[in-house]
Amino acid sequence: MERIYEDRPVLDMGRARPDEKAEIQRWADDLLSGVSERQVIRDMKRRGGAHRLAEGRAHVAPQGHGDPAPGVDRAHRAADPDLSRVSGHAVRKGEIVARDVYDQILPDDVREALVTLFSDPARKTSPGNTPKWLGSLIYRCGACDDGETIMTVRRNQAGVPVYRCRNKDHCSRPAHALDAAVTDTVVRRLARADAVDLIVSVPDVDVAALRRQAMVLEQRKQQAALQFADGSIDAAQLATITATLTAKITTVRGTLA
Repeated sequence: MERIYEDRPVLDMGRARPDEKAEIQRWADDLLSGVSERQVIRDMKRRGGAHRLAEGRAHVAPQGHGDPAPGVDRAHRAADPDLSRVSGHAVRKGEIVARDVYDQILPDDVREALVTLFSDPARKTSPGNTPKWLGSLIYRCGACDDGETIMTVRRNQAGVPVYRCRNKDHCSRPAHALDAAVTDTVVRRLARADAVDLIVSVPDVDVAALRRQAMVLEQRKQQAALQFADGSIDAAQLATITATLTAKITTVRGTLA
């Protein structure tokens, strides 16, 4: 019998799928921006796609591997407390036994920022800072003489959410319909050919990277505060760390501005 030679794809057990890698990076950015875990998982469910869900837990696994890598939920963080696996490190019983073994998904500084975020005992468990209503405290009342009075969402007698003037009981508008109309207007404006003229071009500046750096620096300040609280560092060390990080954050924000 004649032998037949064929090229076959080889599963790399140390690499993550590109789509799942991008998903974890998106989670990290959202969580460090203040978005709640519930909102992150809800957004992933809404978008669907190839991302696996098991009992409401979001996770990813390397190609060809059945054991999930750490994801968003607390159960996975308990299995890998410091998220070292997503930074490419091999972990055994919570300790890093080998570095740069696997494909790195998150840089170490981002991983450490997430560890600080998750370990903060004062961390909020509220839905996060994702706004429920598009125009609450943004829309202005057109009936008021000052032109500055803002609108908030309340329910009318029929239980329907409406935008109302914050100072007077007039200018009632159905909240869902008004938000939809504003969204449609903005989308149509941005779809025009001249929309690019509204965007300021900043050459040679990675805005996304700078925002991520600012978030990581903020989490490092929080970590220093936790270390001071448990006695790992003294007040002088805390002041030095805080001043150094604050200066770096100011520089990053100045570049962004």
